[in-house]
Amino acid sequence: METGALAVEHRAYDRARLEHRHDYRQVVFPEQGRLGLMVEEQTGYVGNSQFAVVEAGIFHACWAATPTRCLIVELRANREEPDESPGRFLPFRLLNERLATIAQAMRIELASGGLDDPLIAESLGTYLSASLATQPRDSAPDSSPSPAQRRLAMQARDYVDAHLRDDFSIADVAAAVCASPAHLQRCFRAGSGVSLVRYVHQQRLRRATNLLRTSDLSVTEVALTVGFTDPNYFARLFHREFGTSPARFRASI
Repeated sequence: METGALAVEHRAYDRARLEHRHDYRQVVFPEQGRLGLMVEEQTGYVGNSQFAVVEAGIFHACWAATPTRCLIVELRANREEPDESPGRFLPFRLLNERLATIAQAMRIELASGGLDDPLIAESLGTYLSASLATQPRDSAPDSSPSPAQRRLAMQARDYVDAHLRDDFSIADVAAAVCASPAHLQRCFRAGSGVSLVRYVHQQRLRRATNLLRTSDLSVTEVALTVGFTDPNYFARLFHREFGTSPARFRASI
């Protein structure tokens, strides 16, 4: 959907490598899979809780080992005005709650046709630009985790993904990958760019959004199905992550 200075779309990627540059700022939010990305001389990825910002005129290339989908936001306003914000040249960043909420709002407005309204499109574009400008430098992920850290993080992610419905603790995950809880959490953050607890919550909430879209389960049943034993806690986390309640999210679809 393109409205004046803002364009938003879901975009699918595969193994084909794409190389280009454009004269507007582009923000790439993760949705499914993991997108490899090279921005000039910096190589990273979009996936889990990491997104990317590609500045206007910067050469970049992207690829995906498995079917991957991202939310692409093109900020086309004020192309000639230089952006002097501290985080301007940080292409790979961690997705905080504010930016996750903005991305979800764009998904909702894209699905409902709300981006046809120039006022809504302009407001969301301005909010996103301001949030990027004020994002602290420490939001940049560790660019050089060790191979051992990456392996341990991957093993922990595999365990979490296979047991999301179960009631497990950090100690349970650590035991499954033969590491101490403290060592696992350090390696997971270094290898994934997000805490283990945050990853668990995000994966459960993403599964919850799919169930809210596609099933007739009640909100309580959805919470229990994705691994939350307390529906009230699920509702609080959902609102913090997406800026709305599970019931209102379902009603907006």
